[in-house]
Amino acid sequence: MKYKLPYLVLLILVFSCKNTVKKSASCFLEPRPNIKALLDSFVKVTGKAYPEYGLYIDKGSPHQYDLIVYAGNYPLTRQEDQLNNQSPIQKVQVSGIEFKVYSGIEHYFQNGCNNDTVVLKEYANGGDNVIWAVKDSFGVMNTYKVEGAYPFIALPGKIPDSIKLKLPADDSSSN
Repeated sequence: MKYKLPYLVLLILVFSCKNTVKKSASCFLEPRPNIKALLDSFVKVTGKAYPEYGLYIDKGSPHQYDLIVYAGNYPLTRQEDQLNNQSPIQKVQVSGIEFKVYSGIEHYFQNGCNNDTVVLKEYANGGDNVIWAVKDSFGVMNTYKVEGAYPFIALPGKIPDSIKLKLPADDSSSN
């Protein structure tokens, strides 16, 4: 009995002091159906012609979100990212395209994921950029193509109906 006690104490110490840190193997998010449909439509419209795709999310209130879906040769916030030494924390892959997701947390947290994205030269032939502004209010998404927008700065409150986008998979006008 007295020989079993030291082994038992040693066994308890080994298993109780084991410090395991689990790190996520993937930094890819799984989009909900509404966002997946939005990003899929964006890829259908833009094609795979750009080296950078981004989704910028700004929560205005519990039920109001402004989103910017972006495709271009450089990230929309390239200068800000360089000045603040920040990079996107999460990504989402839709229709074979990797979208970097920005929400503001990248300013406070470091990216623990591999962010080395290989840009295929055949895809890097788009124009300057394509930007969609999306206003999500209580789950109803209104999508607009805009010439310029910058994340985390309020989008116009009422965007004219004349510039509303009709998404490819949508048979009725987006409200």
